[in-house]
Amino acid sequence: MKTDISLNPLSDKGLTGFIEDDFRHKCKAKYYPDKDGNLRLASVQEFSLAVFSEGGFEKREILPPGYMHILSQLIDARNNNDEHRANYLIKRLNDIERKYFENIDDIADNEGDFDLPMTKEEYDNIRKQENLQRAIRRAKTAAFDLIECNHDLDCFATLTFDPKKIDSKSYSEVYEVLKVWLSNRVQRNGLKYILCPEHHKDGEKIHFHCIFNSGSLKLRKARSANSNRLLKTRRGGVEKQLYNISDWPYGFTSCELITGESSTDKVAKYIFKYMGKQLNQKIGGRFFLHGGKFTLPTYAFGERASDFFEGREAKSKKACQITSALSFYEWNFI
Repeated sequence: MKTDISLNPLSDKGLTGFIEDDFRHKCKAKYYPDKDGNLRLASVQEFSLAVFSEGGFEKREILPPGYMHILSQLIDARNNNDEHRANYLIKRLNDIERKYFENIDDIADNEGDFDLPMTKEEYDNIRKQENLQRAIRRAKTAAFDLIECNHDLDCFATLTFDPKKIDSKSYSEVYEVLKVWLSNRVQRNGLKYILCPEHHKDGEKIHFHCIFNSGSLKLRKARSANSNRLLKTRRGGVEKQLYNISDWPYGFTSCELITGESSTDKVAKYIFKYMGKQLNQKIGGRFFLHGGKFTLPTYAFGERASDFFEGREAKSKKACQITSALSFYEWNFI
């Protein structure tokens, strides 16, 4: 039996499933609201053991110390076909499970002895890349959740900084003026934003690729500085007007309104493109920035994944045998 869900927030942490009691479950379903506010199923995750808690993924007082952390690493290792790493993590999980179910309280959480088929430096470099890939996948999931839940995000934009006004090579300086400009419009105009920083081709100056809700911006049609003609672009054979943000005082802006079918997919692809460029350099320490009053996903919990399907056909499915006692499945519907 699945848990009832609601779009009403239960706390200041955001929207969660409407839950009466606190139990662990085998399944977690994620829902996005459509443009009319109706919930649509986004994904379902299922473990063969009850590991999902309604207050969060890991309940430390219920699960063995470190269990979910290692489990998360193991799922990523299996999905990346890193058998050496997976075998090591399986050994650690099996040790924890054995001690836990034998009611041994003192569970060691250390690396232990493991013969690596490569030098420590080589392995550390691989681990670093794995962690980076994992971080960007999580960042993309978080950004996708925001995009799919907020249908008023309908504007692509690029914000640049004039070197005569701001040291555009200094992230701290551009971020400071950007933060004030954004905060002002969030509070006064209801701005929502998702931003991704990028370096210019010179590798030094910084600009931002953005997604906004256009209703909170002061837009004017872009014109050529020389001829004063309207500036337009062509997307999919359709000519579209370009815009400028009239009250951006620090440099140049270019905006395009997002219209037509699959508009949320267009938004996601736009921001993912620039997030992917940061694999080797996270500017300012983040893959993306966001702010405003966002609608967030709703979650529900249950014991069988099929209880959530209700005749829907999944677009993709993942399956992973983690240990002999633990398997993981995920169905995606969007």
